[in-house]
Amino acid sequence: MGDDELPAKYSISGETSGRETGMNLTKRLAVRNLLGSVALVSFFFGLASIIPAAADDYAYLDNSTGNGTDTDSFGVVDLTTGVYTECGKPSTGLNGLGVGPDHQLYGTGQGSTDDILYKIDVTNGTLTPVGQSGIHFGGVGSTKTGLYALAANNDLYSVNYQTAAATLVGPIGIDLPGFWGLSTNANGLLLESEHTLYKLDPSTGAARLRGDGSEGRFGAEAWERGTLYGVSDEVPFAIYSISREDGSVSKVSTLTGVPENLDPYGLAPIKDQVIQQKNICKVHEIL
Repeated sequence: MGDDELPAKYSISGETSGRETGMNLTKRLAVRNLLGSVALVSFFFGLASIIPAAADDYAYLDNSTGNGTDTDSFGVVDLTTGVYTECGKPSTGLNGLGVGPDHQLYGTGQGSTDDILYKIDVTNGTLTPVGQSGIHFGGVGSTKTGLYALAANNDLYSVNYQTAAATLVGPIGIDLPGFWGLSTNANGLLLESEHTLYKLDPSTGAARLRGDGSEGRFGAEAWERGTLYGVSDEVPFAIYSISREDGSVSKVSTLTGVPENLDPYGLAPIKDQVIQQKNICKVHEIL
């Protein structure tokens, strides 16, 4: 064996396949480096596939003409992007949305059905009557502990989600001109009237002024992961964050996809933050 020959046991491949020339050794090293690079790229692609997509805030949204005769549009809105997807058309108009202690979605009717509490099928907007309260409600909302509704005479009521029985809390003490809405999911009950935010006392009904916003007119508000979202019916429709402290607002996104001639009337927060479009009308846990 000459000085320039290498025994088979020193082969780079680990196999006893004969002698390894300098040229073959270089080729083998190049192939091994290439395979290593491919493996590294595959690893990072695999890692990317298990990293969660960017999380958005979603909510159920009901849109209505407000006249009690036309059908609403019910669906899911991506609050971060403003994209609305319709899931169904409730059989009657709804005066807002509220979340019951059972984490199900409820709404009160409009017009001749404004004393009826409905349970809402979130997959298609189908309404199931719970019962009649005997009170003509102008809107419904909820705290983390129960449903509340505001009557046409501006008295606040708590509403039993199982029977629709209404218990008087008290007058809010202010007039409500124009467009207004109650919040869902906040620790307390918030009321937005035109551009002004109030907090309602759940034991007396009394409204306490929080402040005025510079823009937006909100008929639907929801507390979600530390942000009070409001959907404005001023054209173009838009989603805002609202300060609970002073009522000031900041635009989040432009609302798109809502059928023509409908206004946002109710908003309820969804727990999921990553929802594929094909599953958007599935059942999602409500906060």
